[in-house]
Amino acid sequence: QIIFYNNKNTEISLKNFEKRLEKGNPGLLVLANLPKVKVCVPFVVVNENDFLDLQKKLLQTLFPINHEFKIIGVTGTNGKTTTAFLLAQILEDEGVATLFIGTVGVYKNREKVESVSKTTTPSYIDLWKTIYSTPEIKVYAIEVSSHSLDQNRIHDFLLDGAAFTNISQDHLDYHESMENYFQSKKKIFKSLKAKSRCHLHESETELIQKLRQDPIKIVKDKEIHGAENIFFRVSYNKVNYLLALSLAEDLLKKEISPLVTAIVPPPGRMEFFKKNKSSNIFVDFAHTPDAVENVLKEARLALKGFRIKVIFGCGGSRDRKKRELMGEIVSALSDSFVITNDNPRAEDPRSIVSDILIGVLKGSVYRIELDREKAIKEEVSSLNDNEVLLILGKGHEEEQVFSDRTIFFSDKKIVQETLRALNES
Repeated sequence: QIIFYNNKNTEISLKNFEKRLEKGNPGLLVLANLPKVKVCVPFVVVNENDFLDLQKKLLQTLFPINHEFKIIGVTGTNGKTTTAFLLAQILEDEGVATLFIGTVGVYKNREKVESVSKTTTPSYIDLWKTIYSTPEIKVYAIEVSSHSLDQNRIHDFLLDGAAFTNISQDHLDYHESMENYFQSKKKIFKSLKAKSRCHLHESETELIQKLRQDPIKIVKDKEIHGAENIFFRVSYNKVNYLLALSLAEDLLKKEISPLVTAIVPPPGRMEFFKKNKSSNIFVDFAHTPDAVENVLKEARLALKGFRIKVIFGCGGSRDRKKRELMGEIVSALSDSFVITNDNPRAEDPRSIVSDILIGVLKGSVYRIELDREKAIKEEVSSLNDNEVLLILGKGHEEEQVFSDRTIFFSDKKIVQETLRALNES
């Protein structure tokens, strides 16, 4: 096994490097810098500028790709998963073998398949090996994160089309400023093939203005059909679907009927559960101020007359600046809420809660319950008629990360178990 590691000389990188060495058992380690810790396996140091080129030469030898394929990339703060996930289904329904690669995993024909990658956007090696091992696939619909663009993970794989969903505050722990974040996202244009375009919905007026000199296609709003599922009655999901539809039409060079009857929403995106005829529960991945605001506003519109209750937290060891905003938004747009753990990671959960409380409006009805499972069970059990409970932040995730351990944890499964127990009693 050959492990490539771009060992930047930072404290975080050093810890990751040591963990990677513990888990792996490489026959050869390829590094971009001299290691700052003792390495007991053979290693070579390659100039960072040649790092990806060396990967490509080795991959071409070990895993030659011989089939023709196209790649569509979707970037943006919110909506990447939904847009790419829906695109894969639209193309599949048009008879095109498509693979979705993104935050919720790898999907083929609406079914999850095994994947070597655990990140939103795979490393160059993982993406290459995925393409190599799926010669039957004609199109890869992939999420392209700001981290991956900044780190040039897709390297010389060129995109046959792209979408830029939106941009709002996120990942400032990594990018440090909104301008750096935007410039990282904008790098997706460097990966576009000649004559390919990046699709933006017409509602993103500020983003369109910023990108007006780049090869963009503005997607006009239009009605979609068969939207009985509440997922598609949410305006931003409709936008994501229209972006996906526009990408598919551009790729196939034909018009496709905007019909969503057979479309399945991605896991953990406004995933719906019913307690009884007049009380509803949604599990959603919303974890940025903009996403949380959108979810709450859309819940108000779609479920008029319902009291809105929320369970949420903020991730530890991540952008602290958004915590106060999240507290303000949830307190302004909900009737009551519970602050709980998300993934506290290496931070003290009480410190995260303190940051959130700075933004909470006076007079808000809320409580703090750091045990997320207990918080969910209590809120689901006490949910009354004409109330809706939104469980935000983790969505599809099936683990919770603490400083000393990672445990299996699924908001969805806790909701299902609680509802089952209530029905049995």
